[in-house]
Amino acid sequence: MLQKEKVAPEGWRRPLGYYTLQRFPSIYITRLLLATPIKPNHITILGFFIGLAGCAFLLQWTWYLKLIGIGLLYLNVLFDKVDGELARYKKIYSLKGVYLDYLNHLLFPSFFLLALSIGIAPFSLVNPDFLLGAGVLAAFSMMVLRVQASLPEIIFVKKYLPHAELFLLSSKESSLAAIKNARPTLARASWLLHHGQEHFLHLLFSAIILIGERLFLKDFLFHPIATNGILLLAAILFFFAIENIIKGWMSIEFRVTDIKNGRNNYPSERYQA
Repeated sequence: MLQKEKVAPEGWRRPLGYYTLQRFPSIYITRLLLATPIKPNHITILGFFIGLAGCAFLLQWTWYLKLIGIGLLYLNVLFDKVDGELARYKKIYSLKGVYLDYLNHLLFPSFFLLALSIGIAPFSLVNPDFLLGAGVLAAFSMMVLRVQASLPEIIFVKKYLPHAELFLLSSKESSLAAIKNARPTLARASWLLHHGQEHFLHLLFSAIILIGERLFLKDFLFHPIATNGILLLAAILFFFAIENIIKGWMSIEFRVTDIKNGRNNYPSERYQA
């Protein structure tokens, strides 16, 4: 009952591990809280502090403290699911809760990338300033991706609605129809590529890399795999940020038209948890 609306509609795809590693454990945490006086916003605020603690652990020198930090950030991800499930069960809804939820989505994916880079940079065989710069680029790109996804709605409410007479919207059919007719192979490739934007997968693969380095590499103190992972992810996220900015600029009129007409099911939203 509590997760029904979170099941992906037909044609949508949730990120890898969304059901097995996020929704599956979250419902058991929610079950423990149903009989308590705890409110959804309490869970969200607690998740904030847990996420900040996780980032602090990532700044530490030893690999197992970094691993604890990733675990705490994973708990932040679970609490992000629990607060919504608790709200639906107790029928407690507030715009303050929505605000906190969006703030959580905006900040912690970037905080994680930045904290991980800062924690690894002093020990990396790569120039520390270069690696730190890559971390900043990855964090900034992640934040751009999160913000630009909501820009059409913000523009619609803040600019279009108060001054609709000033803006001419296209009367043509939405570009959504053309996207829907794209080849299935292209859609699948796009889905796989956009997994590079998923905060949960960043946490998962970072944990796997840290454990793998410790078990199989003699020079694990220098984090060679994690360093290359940050550099690669920075390039991927920067590419996606530029791609999304260009696509957003080209499609903003179609997006606002669709919002105005009650259609807002763009494929780019299919990759968001």
